[in-house]
Amino acid sequence: MKLVARCLCLCGLLISLTGCGFQLRGESATVGQSLNQAAIALVSVESHSEMVRAVNQALTAANAQLVSREEAVWVLHLDREAFQQRNLSLTVQARAAEIELTLSIRFSLSRGENILIDNRAVQISRQMLNDPGNVVGKFEELQLLKSEMRRDLAERLVQQVDHSLQS
Repeated sequence: MKLVARCLCLCGLLISLTGCGFQLRGESATVGQSLNQAAIALVSVESHSEMVRAVNQALTAANAQLVSREEAVWVLHLDREAFQQRNLSLTVQARAAEIELTLSIRFSLSRGENILIDNRAVQISRQMLNDPGNVVGKFEELQLLKSEMRRDLAERLVQQVDHSLQS
């Protein structure tokens, strides 16, 4: 009897998790329908930046075909990424206790002379607690957060491109 109750409880939990839209971090269920095998060239001012690598990975995950500019049907232009950091709260010693991090990038999508998306900005924000006594640890945490934010921002950018192509 207890085994049946546990199984029913587990099934109910799994059904509620799938019903609420839960998905594992880094997994995207809706991206890639319009990008499937679309020939896209990625053009950026900073061609070897971490952001360009993150967008390349997100486009590849969406089944887009990355090609040279001459072979491309669509050209995705990326501007420089902009990173901002501001204090949300201060400690008694007037040091930052909580910090808001914002990463943004502007992009355009064109097909030949036709511009589908012109100079649209995408941004993502995170908050982190600051411990002035642990400078090295917070620096490492900041670098990890920036990396995660780039990946999330690239996925959001690809979602917007995919949605624009569906429209």
